[in-house]
Amino acid sequence: MNHTAIRSSFIDYFKAQQHTLVAPSNIIPGDDPTLLFTNAGMNQFKDVLLGREKRSYTRAISVQPCMRVGGKHNDLDEVGRDGRHLTWFEMLGNWSFGDYGKEGAIQFAWDYVTKHLQLDTSKLYISVYKTDDEAYALWRKIAGLPESQLVRLGDIDKGDEENFWSMGPTGPCGRCTELYYDQGEALFGHDVVGGKTDRFLEFWNLVFMEFNRDEAGAFNPLPMLSVDTGMGLERITAILEGKSNVFDTSLFAPFIDHVAQLSGRSPTGEAQTAMRVLADHARALTFSLADGGQFDRAGRGYVLRRILRRALLWGQKLDFKQPFLCDLVDKVIEVLPFYQLDGATVSRVKNAIRGEEEKFFETLDRGIVFFGKAADKAASKRIDGEAAFQLHDTYGFPIDLTRILAEERGYTVDEQGFEAALDAQRARSAAAADFHDKGGWTILQDGVPGEFAGHGAAATGSTKVLQYRVRDDGIIDLLLSATPFYIESGGELADYGQLTGAAGLVLEVTDVRKTAQGVTHTATLKSGAIEALAKDNTLSAVVDTQRRADKARHHTATHLLHAALREILGTSVKQAGSMVDANRLRFDISFDRALTPDELSTVEAWVNDRVRRATPVRHLPDMPMKEAEAMGALAFFGDKYGDRVRVIDVPGSSVELCGGNHVMNTGEIGLVLIVAEEAVGAGVRRIEAVVGASAVAYAQEQRASLRSLARQLSVPLQAVPGRIEKLQQDIKDKEAALKKALRSGGGLDTAALLSGAVVKETVRLAVMDAGAMDAEFLTSAVEKLRSDHPDLVVVLLADGEEDKGLVIIGVGDAAIQAGYSAGKFAKDIGGVLGAGGGGKPPFARTGFKGMKAAEALPKVRGVLGI
Repeated sequence: MNHTAIRSSFIDYFKAQQHTLVAPSNIIPGDDPTLLFTNAGMNQFKDVLLGREKRSYTRAISVQPCMRVGGKHNDLDEVGRDGRHLTWFEMLGNWSFGDYGKEGAIQFAWDYVTKHLQLDTSKLYISVYKTDDEAYALWRKIAGLPESQLVRLGDIDKGDEENFWSMGPTGPCGRCTELYYDQGEALFGHDVVGGKTDRFLEFWNLVFMEFNRDEAGAFNPLPMLSVDTGMGLERITAILEGKSNVFDTSLFAPFIDHVAQLSGRSPTGEAQTAMRVLADHARALTFSLADGGQFDRAGRGYVLRRILRRALLWGQKLDFKQPFLCDLVDKVIEVLPFYQLDGATVSRVKNAIRGEEEKFFETLDRGIVFFGKAADKAASKRIDGEAAFQLHDTYGFPIDLTRILAEERGYTVDEQGFEAALDAQRARSAAAADFHDKGGWTILQDGVPGEFAGHGAAATGSTKVLQYRVRDDGIIDLLLSATPFYIESGGELADYGQLTGAAGLVLEVTDVRKTAQGVTHTATLKSGAIEALAKDNTLSAVVDTQRRADKARHHTATHLLHAALREILGTSVKQAGSMVDANRLRFDISFDRALTPDELSTVEAWVNDRVRRATPVRHLPDMPMKEAEAMGALAFFGDKYGDRVRVIDVPGSSVELCGGNHVMNTGEIGLVLIVAEEAVGAGVRRIEAVVGASAVAYAQEQRASLRSLARQLSVPLQAVPGRIEKLQQDIKDKEAALKKALRSGGGLDTAALLSGAVVKETVRLAVMDAGAMDAEFLTSAVEKLRSDHPDLVVVLLADGEEDKGLVIIGVGDAAIQAGYSAGKFAKDIGGVLGAGGGGKPPFARTGFKGMKAAEALPKVRGVLGI
């Protein structure tokens, strides 16, 4: 049974047990700040498990792509070194939300693996948490396993979280029971369940979600007992295909064979490890970029960059010296047809990977040279932490790449020193740090922070402060029992407004967002004392409705902009991010080139045509997802949707799933102006626009600037473009004339240079400070002088930017015959000026820094001996 048959078998079995098949989450989490990537099938059900959200079903299944490359679950460094760790993998999961409990979960699991997958029961082993007597007894009852195939593991009190699962440092968690398959003593030697080898391969984890772990580490009971299971597709495929290594299965073997053919290397030894790394990393990059991920200098974008660079370093071991990962994307899709990617997405992913490869290859060789120098200087075969940091900061080497290079030499890396240098850099950027990771909360009342009251609710209301804290800069964060403020999500920024309370307390709300703590309101104190909340924690909330209305105009305009782009550029255009504020909007799309001015004008005209039509906008707040899909509603990057959704429909123009604020009629938008279009990454373009009053203000500013320009040019407004074009041509003509003059010696006082020459036997030596002449002109002047005066040695110095300068040396043919060499002069002059230098006898160059040409001139004269 191969991986395709296993997926189908799993889905069919649980559908027969009244489970609803749920679409997987995007690999890029849309609204969970605690996650870099979706790392488990339960991520999309987090709010259901916490009791914050209800679905129309209580039993569910999904096939969820996962990434584990950061935080608590980080498998990156292990990939390729063993037979089971992967960065991107598929999780087959079934869930119960207050429906069946431990007995049902264990019954389903045992029934499926023994009757449908027909695994040998003598090779199945089970682990349970050390104190979970109920699960232990159920396995004895349902499976009839002997005690020799049942083990107890884990001790949370001692920091051993074996058989205790959590998605991160906070959130839903609970005890679990795991299924293992004995791959045999002959392959792995003697070992035990949970041991050091892969003999007992864990392939299915049944988690009993009982608690919500808070920031303080306390375990708070969840409102209901739920079941969350996850079976690794790659591992169960290995078991059923009789392989002891996931990389030997039908999921990876075709890919590894393909890389072996491309490289001309056999998949053995270090080459085999490299091919496994490439197979895994190519999958991870392909699907995370397809889901909207982007390479960046921080956050998940940096993790993707780190994966790519790790792959390139391993590719070097297969003698790949030019971009190659981008060409492996097609093979990934061929091996995994379950995940359908359209041609435009595949092209975007390839272009993004190629762009990153080209950038890294530019610095890779220099980084390896730097590493070699650091290794030569290393004491006790240990790479200095500061050197490791410089490799990271200057050459883009993540620490694991440095570790790999060090291990090849039998060296280690001072990772504590590296982290110290990295921490120092982070401290310098502390202002940009996410304050939501810090503590210091004052608890006034128990309760779960309230969600947004909804679009139909009043913009005012009474609420209770559950918790608050005062940051070092005086900013205040509050958790409220209820809120009328729109929470930042779906690209739209939060509502602003005021919170007022007893004793003259007034707080200005400047942000509202979901954090690990719950819905968090950020505010500044306008009057009163925050301590007054200790006596009376009731506040009146008032939303700034003007700001909300302005955001609504920009948000609906964003939908129209997206529709226009798809209409004019093609439906391959995909949203890659957005930002909606009260005075501007930003919209990112997957597109591999700049839009032309004509295209931008056409898009803008299309949008404004829809605005002028004054079409009523339909707000459909509670529609089944299947109905929304049937009417053509689009779902986009990073957003998370349940089985019932909100649809914003501009009839005849746009239909999207969206939870944000929108106008009731497109005529309310007024005017839309595109103000900028630029690249923000490989294959991603950003369009910025202003709407309504902001658009009018922008147009007025532009007109004022044009009027001012017309006055300065002394022409009518309509004649400004022609006048500027003529001035530009005049400048080009004058620059060309100047270049011609300089090439013929103009701009340089040749007479003074030659009259000041010092004669040594049959040769004249002349040196001059040429001022700020650039390299092209300086070179032309030297070439002409040495050509016109064969007996001349000429040295010209010129100032550059930031106390850097250039020295050009020319030697005529007769002077060369007399034994003079420009190359030797360049080396000697560079030596005294603190620079390298060299060249051939007739022509050479060097430079200087930290001084001006006037300061360097006496030193050059000294070298020439004049």
